[in-house]
Amino acid sequence: MLIITSSVVNAQSDILSNYVQQGIADNEAIHQQNFELHKSMYALKEATGMFFPSISLEANYIDDKGGRTIDVPIGDMMNPVYQNLNGINSVLAPGSPKYPTLSNVSYQLNPSNFYDAYFQVAMPVINAEVWYNHSIKKDQIKMQQNEVAIYKRELVKDIKVAYFNYLKAVQAITIYENALRMVKESERVNQKLVDNGKEVVYFLSRSKSEVSKIEAQLNEAKNTKKNAAAYFNFLINKTADTDITIDEALLGNAVPLPDDLSLTSDRREELAKLMLASKIDQSVLDLKKASWVPKVGASIDLGSQASDFQFNSGSRYYLIGVSCDWSLFKGMSDVYRVKQAKFEMNALSAQTKYAKSQLQLAASTAANSYVSAKQNFSSAIEQETSATQYYGLMDKKYKEGEALYIEYLDARNESTLASLQKSITYFDAWIKYTELERANASFNINQQ
Repeated sequence: MLIITSSVVNAQSDILSNYVQQGIADNEAIHQQNFELHKSMYALKEATGMFFPSISLEANYIDDKGGRTIDVPIGDMMNPVYQNLNGINSVLAPGSPKYPTLSNVSYQLNPSNFYDAYFQVAMPVINAEVWYNHSIKKDQIKMQQNEVAIYKRELVKDIKVAYFNYLKAVQAITIYENALRMVKESERVNQKLVDNGKEVVYFLSRSKSEVSKIEAQLNEAKNTKKNAAAYFNFLINKTADTDITIDEALLGNAVPLPDDLSLTSDRREELAKLMLASKIDQSVLDLKKASWVPKVGASIDLGSQASDFQFNSGSRYYLIGVSCDWSLFKGMSDVYRVKQAKFEMNALSAQTKYAKSQLQLAASTAANSYVSAKQNFSSAIEQETSATQYYGLMDKKYKEGEALYIEYLDARNESTLASLQKSITYFDAWIKYTELERANASFNINQQ
């Protein structure tokens, strides 16, 4: 498998490379995708935080009057006993202290002027959801990175194609301007011949008609250039009338077209996204299979509780706890969720295979189109050479009176068309190469 040179155009055109970098840096769609990427990164940090203990401060205060009570008949129970004891003591131990008479007591159920404040430290000990969620978030970041890369590659292709189309319009204007100078010179010569009675008026009229035709084609080329410039500036986030720097080397058709090609779609981020999606589906499947794994957590509370805001050794306390949540039966719903996840994986696997075939076909088609475009350019060079030589010969013969004006005119038109065809096929070849570069994902977007 051959490897395509990803920076062929960039190495030959620093101007275009700078425009590509500028377009990537200023493109709003890429900015939006970068925002989504940063969002995914923070989602991963959130999932990572689930592995660490959580610390919280809990506090409450209660003050109550009225409501339900608990009656304790302490007086009814103890006063008869105390009376008997007092009677016995009066006989056996005169002058000894007497037991007091007690009243019945009533306590409120709700505490009054009571506070409870504590720090709670809790963390999961066994929790499959935490582990698989963390893995899924990591893969989602990679998917978003691929999404950003896809946008960049598509933008790079669009910028390059737009630039080549702009240069194509600029080259067309130059060719039409040269043709216009030639037909105007022909008109001047014919006018002079008519004035001297050496030429018929028909040839002068034909010369004027050719001038009008070339001027119309020139105006159309200028309009095409204007529209191409507006679209190119749109891609690099500039105003429509911003001046565009022209790479004179490319404009002169002097830069050779690349020869080394590749035919691989393995680097495409679209495939990487589908593979990551399969990996995420596998994590989801594993998570559903792990639904039978119990969730175990541990916690410790360090606090103080008392009435009247007392804080002492009697009010302080600690509480250690271990929790377990084990789902034993849910009506087979877990089994059915696992089966659904398996079918989703199978569907995604089929989609991946189909997408890979599509991308390989696109790469093959792009390579064939580029080879054909190169061959068309080579043929256009030969046609231009022949047409230029033929025009030079006809121009000389016409001036010497050895050729008809219609022969001269036909030679000039063929020369102009050949020059246009050479320019068109040259830039079309670069456009096809750019499309091949996109199909193979060979442009190094990491350097942009």
